[in-house]
Amino acid sequence: MISLDILIPAHNEELFIQETLISLKNVFEKASAHFNFKYQIYVGCNGCTDQTVALARPLVAEVFEWPAMGKWKALEKLTQRSSADFILFVDAGAVWPNDAFQTGLWKQLNEPDSMGLALSYNPLGLGVIEKTYWSVEAFFKSLEIKLGGLVAVSGVSVFYRTQFAQAAFRFLNEKFPQTQWLNDDVILPATMRFLEPMKKIDLGHLQKNILDAGLAKSASEKSRRERMMRGNIQWMRLLIPLFFDKKFITLNRMKVFLILSRRILKVFWAYFVLGILAILIYFFFEPMYILIGGGLLALALLYNPQTFKKIIFSLLASLRAPLDLIFWSEQRSTWS
Repeated sequence: MISLDILIPAHNEELFIQETLISLKNVFEKASAHFNFKYQIYVGCNGCTDQTVALARPLVAEVFEWPAMGKWKALEKLTQRSSADFILFVDAGAVWPNDAFQTGLWKQLNEPDSMGLALSYNPLGLGVIEKTYWSVEAFFKSLEIKLGGLVAVSGVSVFYRTQFAQAAFRFLNEKFPQTQWLNDDVILPATMRFLEPMKKIDLGHLQKNILDAGLAKSASEKSRRERMMRGNIQWMRLLIPLFFDKKFITLNRMKVFLILSRRILKVFWAYFVLGILAILIYFFFEPMYILIGGGLLALALLYNPQTFKKIIFSLLASLRAPLDLIFWSEQRSTWS
């Protein structure tokens, strides 16, 4: 019988750990009976100082309590102790709707060339601009799949074949010992694709999208954006050179690198946008049109202050990226 371990790294998640666990139990009790697989849920509490452990313990197979070590190390510990066929990483705050796990997802999960499935989800509290961004991102992900598979995932909920995830953790530990990776949503799937370029990580099709309540309740948008940017710079500096190492370079790995290149362009998006705007303004637009367009954009952003704040923090992080890339030094990770 196929086995699945559901792994939830947690750091002071008392606000929504119960909601996440109850939703998972509702979905997987039915799914495991229907598709004849067994599952267990494990929570890894990383330096928790609130009621997360007490709230989670009655709902899961086991809760592990560790001193603060960072999310990456918590994921690694949970993964390396698993002996299941598949693991499912779930962020605290992810809420699975009933009947989300359908036949199509089960078939995808069991495809022989599949190493994992990234699942679609809906962050709560998005404005029009953010919804447009997520639609565009979904389009590009569909192109990545046609070119061989994803190299980055939305980590709210993602399936991996355990053997490939464990191999990626071991490889990264051997190549970069003591490194605290900041962006597990990229470094783990990208490393898996690097090690197994003929296999794929697909986009899983759910009957209904997972809701991400945790992102909506994120305490600091500024710190989240900064952590994401540091994480992107980190894997760019350390992982990218391996694609051009004589020991590893192959045509199939170059295909993986080309897919990964889009993530690199996203890091420096502010420079592309500002460059395009400068060209348009210089060659095509009259000053009056610029003022009118700028005023309308400002009104649209002010209508949703949260969206405006996210765009500003993302813009500042992108503008700072070249300096971070040049003057990088390993920084302690944070959970935020």
